[in-house]
Amino acid sequence: MGVTHFLLLSTLCLAITAQDCGKPQPEANMHLRGDNILLETFPNGASVSFACDVGYMSSRGSPTIVCTDGTWSTIALICRKRNCGATDEIVNGDVEYPEGTEFGALLKVVCNTGFQPVGGSKEIRCEAQGWTGRLPSCEAVVCEPPPAVVGGRFNPVKDMYSYRDAITYSCQKDYTLVGQNIISCSDKGILTPDPPQCVTTVYCEEPDIKNAVWSGGARPPYKYKSLVIYKCNRGFIMEGEGSLTCQIDGKWSPAFPTCKVIPTTTKATTTTTTTASTTASTTTTASTATTTRPTTQSKKPTDRLHPTDKPTPTGNGSNTHTVGIVVGVLVAALMKTIPTMCLQKMERTYHSRNFLGCPVLLGRITP
Repeated sequence: MGVTHFLLLSTLCLAITAQDCGKPQPEANMHLRGDNILLETFPNGASVSFACDVGYMSSRGSPTIVCTDGTWSTIALICRKRNCGATDEIVNGDVEYPEGTEFGALLKVVCNTGFQPVGGSKEIRCEAQGWTGRLPSCEAVVCEPPPAVVGGRFNPVKDMYSYRDAITYSCQKDYTLVGQNIISCSDKGILTPDPPQCVTTVYCEEPDIKNAVWSGGARPPYKYKSLVIYKCNRGFIMEGEGSLTCQIDGKWSPAFPTCKVIPTTTKATTTTTTTASTTASTTTTASTATTTRPTTQSKKPTDRLHPTDKPTPTGNGSNTHTVGIVVGVLVAALMKTIPTMCLQKMERTYHSRNFLGCPVLLGRITP
């Protein structure tokens, strides 16, 4: 009876203390494995396992945890993104990894200059199983032969042209080549530049530029691309370009220049008029003379008089009249001075010649 009672009590205590665990929460980049994902509760002592998500790999730690009295043990598993690493190398090219080498990244194949990718997958990505897809190969670039040219030919003639192969064009007689005479196979697999053309030979007429002469360049006949140089004659200045090129349409380019006369500068002539006045000091008579002097040139005035003009006095008569007046005044003064001088000498020298002469003179001048 006692033993049975003890066992019942022990079982009851265990039932009371033991607790279930709820659904465990996974760490980053992992999930519950198997059917455990469908359960919501787990009994005491139950164990569950985790697995890394697609694209991730277990780096360390156990994937299993245990429920103890309603508590799960710590998750030790760590899941990291899968790294696909570098792929195989390719000939005449390189493999680049602009997005890295981890899960989800895309790689890029770059062929060397003159080579192009052939075959392979359009897209190569790092997946859970590694790089998916097939790498292309880098093969030499080739160009198709150019079309035939009317009135011309090209060399060399081949079925295919490799990268940097050059093709030279030439035109037959009476034809002119328009465009580049050499083209080549580019790294894109196309011929560049565009093939030239052979057209009937074009001539340009002699340039007609007034007051200008040829100074250099080509001589007639002037064909396509002929270059001539013109300059203006002496005394003229050019407006425009003096270098002209014959174009495919038979015209010169650019337009003909113009030679214009160089303007000359002339200094203006100014005339200065000066008026001088002279006055006689002995009388009230005055004369005025006007003189005109050009600052740059002097011209001799004409002596021709018009019928209505009156002769201008020369001034000689006026001068003679003035001289006569002056002489008269001097004589009058002398007549008044001589008698006084004679009387003084008579007092000093009774028998002098002046004494003998003075009375006569005095008699003549005495009124």
